[in-house]
Amino acid sequence: MPDVVGASSVFEQVRSQSRPQSRPQPRPQSRPQSRPNNTQQNTTSGRYGQSRQDILRMPRAEQLVARNNLTPTQLYRITNREALTARKLAVRTAEARRTQSGKQARLNAKLQKQYGLTYVNVGNRSTLVRYGELIGINLSEESRKVAKNLGFTVIRRVGLSAIGVVVDLLRMPEGGKFDEAFTALKKADPKTMYRYNATYAPTGHVESGFALSGEIEAESMVIDALTAPERAHLKVGMIDTGINHDHKLLKNITIKQENLGRGVATTPRDHGTAIASILALGGNREIIVADVFSGLAAYADAEAIVIALDWMAQLNVGVINISLAGPPNDLLAFAVARLIEEGHILVAAVGNQGSDGPPLYPASYAGVVGITAVDKGLRIYDQAFQGD
Repeated sequence: MPDVVGASSVFEQVRSQSRPQSRPQPRPQSRPQSRPNNTQQNTTSGRYGQSRQDILRMPRAEQLVARNNLTPTQLYRITNREALTARKLAVRTAEARRTQSGKQARLNAKLQKQYGLTYVNVGNRSTLVRYGELIGINLSEESRKVAKNLGFTVIRRVGLSAIGVVVDLLRMPEGGKFDEAFTALKKADPKTMYRYNATYAPTGHVESGFALSGEIEAESMVIDALTAPERAHLKVGMIDTGINHDHKLLKNITIKQENLGRGVATTPRDHGTAIASILALGGNREIIVADVFSGLAAYADAEAIVIALDWMAQLNVGVINISLAGPPNDLLAFAVARLIEEGHILVAAVGNQGSDGPPLYPASYAGVVGITAVDKGLRIYDQAFQGD
């Protein structure tokens, strides 16, 4: 890149070539003082804080002059026009960010008011969690006393015998702030593991928490056109939504469903029904279903999924399909590792946030069989996550 001195010499040459041989006499000094003279023009700042001399000394100035045969005045105008364009772009970008921020704030308010969900920062990741809920893992009696003294109440306590942990689902005190309550609990009991109750969505629909509908959109049941193979006596588990047992592909299948979500009973939905139909077409005659999405809102949480895994392990289900995805969670990671250690095969969807999206779980945990989609030409689905 030429230095400043080299650029200046080029500009002096350009100036000398562009000046007429006989220069007119300067105007009388009585001209309006509001108009700067030649000397003032050389030192006056541009529209966005750059003087004319500064602009003429820019590293790229010599290239512009050489390629386009520009005079210094033309170069000055072009550079300021570029600055104006950049400024306008910056203003539009800032306005778009403010608009997006406002939309996000309204969405967060709706998530919390209608569905009891909120976004929190976990590490460097924004995570959708159950508002006001914390998971305590293997709490001692002393830990429970500490939580109680801080105003936390126990929603339920579940012993997971197959996984080997006891989980306490805690609710923060009324009227408090979620982040402050969590910080106070960790400070008062630093040796105990407390985590947010992260939420998960069925893959193929929502994985970022932006769909607020209580029902999941209908699947295109293209699997109806497939020919079912000769059925083997296989048993498979699935952690998903509830299923419609009356679907024509499921009428001769033995199905056992358990409600592990927030609803009062299992909630049949298209997503789980489609997954169960695919499993049936694969030759499975017995399907064990854990409905972790029951109720109005189509969200599951880490506690429900871990309880479902423990239930599957107690029933000795060898292969478990998990067509949902979400953020990492220590309790979920522990449960997954324990089942894999015991010989269970976990198959999970990697998610549909594109090749540059964040890793989603449980598919991204070591030992889990991560599954994506292909089209009719066996090309990988363009929205499928691809990672290590």
